[in-house]
Amino acid sequence: MDFEDKELYTSYLLNLLCNDEKALGIVCDIISDDYKKKRINIDNTFYDVILRKLKSEMKDSHDLETIWLVYLLRQTEYKMTYSVLKEILNSNNELAIIVAIEEWKELISKEDFEKCWEKAKSWILLYQIALNDEDKRDLFIEKLGISHNRDFYQKLFQNGFSFYKRCDGF
Repeated sequence: MDFEDKELYTSYLLNLLCNDEKALGIVCDIISDDYKKKRINIDNTFYDVILRKLKSEMKDSHDLETIWLVYLLRQTEYKMTYSVLKEILNSNNELAIIVAIEEWKELISKEDFEKCWEKAKSWILLYQIALNDEDKRDLFIEKLGISHNRDFYQKLFQNGFSFYKRCDGF
């Protein structure tokens, strides 16, 4: 379906995204799809709204909404800035941190990885950090007290196995 007024349609979707919490995931998916098919216009104003919404969702500890918005930024080819990335990394949303690490790792410093490592509570975030930092692999095994499956995890690391699939194809 194509719309004559792409700006109006984009504004409508943005309005839904901001004002209907239950529809946020669906709207993010529609925006992503419509962006790929060039049915909508995305500009700096659009991203300003999304970034304000992301900050609000992180502040309110709305984990699922945060993940959807990070996903939306990636799917719409947002040129991630270090300041936005730093806010995601400093959040308590470990799945959003994993998305950020895997999608924008070139922007993440060794110190950022270290801070994420120190505050991580979930084994999956620890794993993804260790996958990206060879020096952390033995520490991962020690930190989690892995004894029986040590070889299994070492094989996963060796083969570069990730629990996150990057959003490629742009």
